[in-house]
Amino acid sequence: MTIEAKLNHVALLLEKLLSQLKHPKINNKNIIDSPTSKLMEQFIEGIKSLRYLNSQINNNTIYYMTGKEVKKITGLSSSTLFRMEQSGKFPMRRRLGENSTRWLSTEVNEWILNREKVF
Repeated sequence: MTIEAKLNHVALLLEKLLSQLKHPKINNKNIIDSPTSKLMEQFIEGIKSLRYLNSQINNNTIYYMTGKEVKKITGLSSSTLFRMEQSGKFPMRRRLGENSTRWLSTEVNEWILNREKVF
């Protein structure tokens, strides 16, 4: 069984369990609002991110991104990227040579996918 197939299987099981917990016939609000329910939702989101990253690996779409590409895709300035890197809020760039650094595309894409939703 491939990694993607395993991730899909686990995600489907969790989504099925979560939908059963939220079924209208279950009137126990404590189950729906429980930390376990919230944790399962976060876990499902994590699996979706892993499926996305795995598809990038399988499609050979992992590459090193330049600062210009990162700024364009994130909308952040160079100084903001640097500050966020130093505080651990953004992936660290990797040194490719003596005067060359780049970001790994999967790490930047994962950071984008994990941004907090506004609504």
